[in-house]
Amino acid sequence: MKRIDKIVTRRKEQNLRYIRNKEELGNTLRYIRQCEDVTQAEIAEAIHVDRSTYAYYELGKTLPSIFILIGIAKYYKIDIRYLLTKRPK
Repeated sequence: MKRIDKIVTRRKEQNLRYIRNKEELGNTLRYIRQCEDVTQAEIAEAIHVDRSTYAYYELGKTLPSIFILIGIAKYYKIDIRYLLTKRPK
């Protein structure tokens, strides 16, 4: 393997540590919703999904599509990167 390939691979592996898993994303979605004093039904209606589907996102059972994440970010007027990434320790 060429040196540059090793560097690129290492950087990709390092960046993957900062991507949220389903449970962390769910916790973040729940935290934001509760801070904004919004019900699951209200946000679900705004992003055009069933309330039960949104509840699964918060529980970490399913991962929302990128289009749903964009809708959530627009609804709360936040940067989508806040939903997708963790802060480095």
